Amino acid sequence: MRFSYVIALALCFSFVTTHSQTLIGVDGRIDALLAGGPTYQVYNGQIVPSWSGYESGREPEFHLTAPPGTEYHVWFEALSPFLVGSCNRSVEWGCGPLTPIVHISDSGIARIRPYLQLRSPDWDQGGDSYFADLKCYAVNASSNDTLTATGRLVVSYVSYPSLGGLSRLMRNQEYSLIPDSTDRGYLVPMVTHREQAVQLGHRVSANAGERVRVEFSLPTNLINGLDSIPCWFTATSLYHQESGKYFNPSLPETLLVGENCSVTLKLGISLNVPEVVIGDVFLGKITLTSTQLDSPSVPIVEYLSYGVRLDPVPTKIRLFQNYPNPFNPVTRIEYQIGQVTAVRLRVFDILGEQVAELVNETRQAGTHQAIFSGDGLASGVYLYQLEANGQTEQKKMLLIR
Repeated sequence: MRFSYVIALALCFSFVTTHSQTLIGVDGRIDALLAGGPTYQVYNGQIVPSWSGYESGREPEFHLTAPPGTEYHVWFEALSPFLVGSCNRSVEWGCGPLTPIVHISDSGIARIRPYLQLRSPDWDQGGDSYFADLKCYAVNASSNDTLTATGRLVVSYVSYPSLGGLSRLMRNQEYSLIPDSTDRGYLVPMVTHREQAVQLGHRVSANAGERVRVEFSLPTNLINGLDSIPCWFTATSLYHQESGKYFNPSLPETLLVGENCSVTLKLGISLNVPEVVIGDVFLGKITLTSTQLDSPSVPIVEYLSYGVRLDPVPTKIRLFQNYPNPFNPVTRIEYQIGQVTAVRLRVFDILGEQVAELVNETRQAGTHQAIFSGDGLASGVYLYQLEANGQTEQKKMLLIR
């Protein structure tokens, strides 16, 4: 009887000892690392470097429960040398312990975090989430009992953070960029024909043949900290390059992934540049959330931008060459002034006789234009002259019938 009691007591003691030591893995998730960017280090909830400022998340964590004062030796094993994404894409990574020895505090719990090193894939492999598992080993320094647990790391990489931009836009003018298969889109109107547009196809990656849901959060103003430009998006502002179809970016849309394992999106924009606005450069912040619907994944949130640059306000008057030139019978004359001032714009024939007065009034600083019609005039060379702020500029143009 006594022998049986001793055995029962020993079994009870063994059960308590085994269950007083536990190791549990908690998955980690890191978002918005920049594809084509730097190699990132992640430790103690910090992501270094903060390349775009949008990187966020934390590494996996392991909770070790044991009697206070117990000491453990800790190390980690990456179960794969690669983080794996869709279409067999992969990213190199590595892990290690921040501290190889862990002491259990009076609370009886220690939180163990690894040190991570994450490379970046090429920029065109952004818009995708990558997965890998890591294993934590905790060995009791006194008893050599070994505890193990596995945690999963999920990393989302975002690609080029800009969707494009417009430059050399005039003040007091409304513009619309219609996206298409080119890298410039279709910008209307081309008032000065110096306006420029660049549209960058943004890629969301997934397995070929699967569905991806995309959803935008769009700005109503482009800002620069001093002033703003109203902007809006139409029902055909989103262009899906693989299908050649247009969608409304204000509504969630489900798209089919093509053979290139990606969905390529181009975003148009409409805006109304005020006549008086402070600054030349404006930025719109856009959020894109993409979710793969046919495979285990996490929603990927990407922080994008749209830039606009206006023609700078000149410090002195400037008169541009008319367009078209030669012309028949109508042409456009553009000019710039650096401050509010009286403006006079006139046209003369080759003998110096005035044939038209296009402007004779006070104008705001900025870029302006006037239309000249040569109806009733003979073919030949004409002079157009700008007077403003005590300065004068003159150019020639050719009317051909």
